[in-house]
Amino acid sequence: MRSGHYRILEPLGKGGMGALYLAADTGAFDRRCVIKELLDYYDPTDPEEAQKAQARFETEARLLAELSHPGIPRIYSFFSEAGRHFIVMEYIEGETLELAVTHADPAGREVAARPLSPETVVRHAIRLCQVLDYLADRSTPVVHHDVKPANLIVD
Repeated sequence: MRSGHYRILEPLGKGGMGALYLAADTGAFDRRCVIKELLDYYDPTDPEEAQKAQARFETEARLLAELSHPGIPRIYSFFSEAGRHFIVMEYIEGETLELAVTHADPAGREVAARPLSPETVVRHAIRLCQVLDYLADRSTPVVHHDVKPANLIVD
């Protein structure tokens, strides 16, 4: 991608609006990063709808680039290539909190929860509240519309 600047290592997941890939940043000694690709969740044959989706994605990238909090991945880059749009961000190594709740794996099989101790749950809740407080305390508050265990990484 981007004339060899990024090399996709493996897919990480897919949501309603974007797909995530683990990548190597070849310009930074193969530093691991995450590339989020805007998916065609809109009607790609409708130019107005496509433009609105692209504008929302770029607005997301601009907003994320302004944030600076240890609980939020840093944004490295935003680019478009071959009609596709991408955000490059910090890779956070760790497990998601989805492992603590019963959930479906990528093949659709049910995975049993690995319960956490009450102390661990409280510690994670405090960290999450600190991030949400930071987002709410900005001059223009930020609302994360998708806070869920699968989107919370414990590093």
